Amino acid sequence: MIKPTLLLTIAMAAFSVMQCGNHTPPEYRRLFALPVQQQALEFKKYPLDQQLDIYVHAIEDVEPPATQFGTFLAANGKKVIPLLLNKLKEEKSDRRRFYLIAVFYQMHTEHCSLKMSVKSSRQLAPSFVK
Repeated sequence: MIKPTLLLTIAMAAFSVMQCGNHTPPEYRRLFALPVQQQALEFKKYPLDQQLDIYVHAIEDVEPPATQFGTFLAANGKKVIPLLLNKLKEEKSDRRRFYLIAVFYQMHTEHCSLKMSVKSSRQLAPSFVK
């Protein structure tokens, strides 16, 4: 007969494997398994481009989606804007573009104003027209 503690351990291990997609790097899986406050601290240690990659993995490959990584990314403030804009220009998937725009929204509402002059916004807009 299987002991209840062994059965619980097996069930928890199976659940944690199912939580992340099979193509999620082990390093990201370890990050996703941490408590949220620890995730925020560890997330800051990654370079910005890797933070963006982690965010996309957290949204697409973790069930339920780990949306807190968008907040963590937005907390970088204006220094992450060039990376987000470049990714937004390159991205073909509307769904992923939505994820990137959501970071801008979180940044604006929770961390720093993203208001820009009308002239600046007009210069930016043509770069997104395909």
